Amino acid sequence: MALPGMNWTADFDALAGVNISEVDMRDAGMTVIRSEGLLPQAEIDFLERLPKAERSIAVGRLSGERSRAGGRSLSEEITRGIRLRVESMLEANEIGTDSLLSVKRDAVFVMGRPPTRLVLEDGTVFRVKGTYTAYARLGRVELYCVPRWKRWDAKGISEEKRGLHGDFTVQLAMDFLGLWQGGDPREAAATLQQFRGDYVARRLPIGFYREFNSESSFCLQAGRSRFLSDSLGEGFPKESLDVAYNLRNVIIPLARALA
Repeated sequence: MALPGMNWTADFDALAGVNISEVDMRDAGMTVIRSEGLLPQAEIDFLERLPKAERSIAVGRLSGERSRAGGRSLSEEITRGIRLRVESMLEANEIGTDSLLSVKRDAVFVMGRPPTRLVLEDGTVFRVKGTYTAYARLGRVELYCVPRWKRWDAKGISEEKRGLHGDFTVQLAMDFLGLWQGGDPREAAATLQQFRGDYVARRLPIGFYREFNSESSFCLQAGRSRFLSDSLGEGFPKESLDVAYNLRNVIIPLARALA
């Protein structure tokens, strides 16, 4: 099968009550370099002796610096090799594009039964990194979670900033998805409607007003001017908060999922 892209997401606002598996390729860049001989053996040996974190940085640096014969960069060669191997793994497990939820270069999120054939003939190893039962695409962020266990992951927000949202926007989404998954869409809709009213009226704890994106900042409005702030001091007037981003990218997509 041919992947629809190397950074692609299916057109779902939200899903609940589904089996979702994140499957990634171990040591992806180095695996392709080694298998296809993309660097001199001495450099490959040097890279393999490095600790994993340092090796990833070194491979990334080399990928941006080296060009191959024919004008194709090392980065392009690695991406091509990753793509072929991911496609091979999906074919080996008889997973079609209709079961793909998202592609993130060397990782794919698949719906339905998890793959079991995880080692290719050339020795490439894949692993099931995580499993989830619900999903929501909220603006540029993809949220994967198990609402019942309060377990979640987000793609599109750095590790350092995800914790800023765990008790706020993420909890809202998980509460909504949990009710929907539990077969109570009316309660899910009512919960979201109540939240929307409180959110727009700025009656909620301040953490809900961080924009749910990679910046994770507060958006403030003064007249026609808008600016971002990483933190707010005590006594800050909530009426200055611009709430449009999360309204448009969190609340509306969740409501649309029930339509």
